[in-house]
Amino acid sequence: MHSTSKNPSFYVNPSRMINCRKTKDYLEAQVLGTNTYRVRISIKDKELSEYCSCPAFANFGGSCKHVAAVAAAYEKHPEWFKGFEGIIRKLQNTSKEKLIEIVELILNSVSEARDIIESELGNESDRAIEYSKKIRNLLTADSMGENSVENLYRRLDSFFQRARGFFKSKDYMSCMSICYEIVKGCLSLDDKWGSTEIFPEGFVSEVWDLYLKTLKEVKLSKAELDIVRNQIKRLNNFESYLFDQEGVYPGEAEKILGLV
Repeated sequence: MHSTSKNPSFYVNPSRMINCRKTKDYLEAQVLGTNTYRVRISIKDKELSEYCSCPAFANFGGSCKHVAAVAAAYEKHPEWFKGFEGIIRKLQNTSKEKLIEIVELILNSVSEARDIIESELGNESDRAIEYSKKIRNLLTADSMGENSVENLYRRLDSFFQRARGFFKSKDYMSCMSICYEIVKGCLSLDDKWGSTEIFPEGFVSEVWDLYLKTLKEVKLSKAELDIVRNQIKRLNNFESYLFDQEGVYPGEAEKILGLV
């Protein structure tokens, strides 16, 4: 019997496609299939690229039903992909007094707002240190009892987006620090809980890919090289089966550094 889930149109449904958004460069969404898959499609004029965290995309040369579904959803339901551009324009034209009033409202209604604002007001290096500390505190065995898996993933993904921001600004060590803490923390949870399905498939390997990409760009001082070597050494302490299941291979970083 033919499964309807093999048809991309099956996923063009608000219950199957969540967190849709459009930036000036990409369409992004999470598609709920066998697991939750992250999809990103470039909408730049001269750049054609797409990504999905599902196994089919990786194993069969790119493209998959989830990518096709997101493209179809944007064509049929562009309202699902409303970004923040309109709100940002309004904020840019709002008085300082009104902005402070809005921030106070957010502080009183969103539990994480204070931590986010305090972190963002620090300098670049302090922010990276603070983010890494928060990730370590978040990814402990105890945190699984205090937070839903969806909340944990959402907060981790927000830190990952900050790492991307550091990469764009060429603050490579900050980017690598955040990526390392996410990867190490997720591997630790997998090891402790005996599960590699805590977060959406492909999320950890995507973070690791950014770590490797950054490592290829950065010019390390001796002190920074020591930091990276220690990071790789700690990752190598995990059992190899976890690497296979999460798509994280410390040996790739060693090759970039010329350690093997």
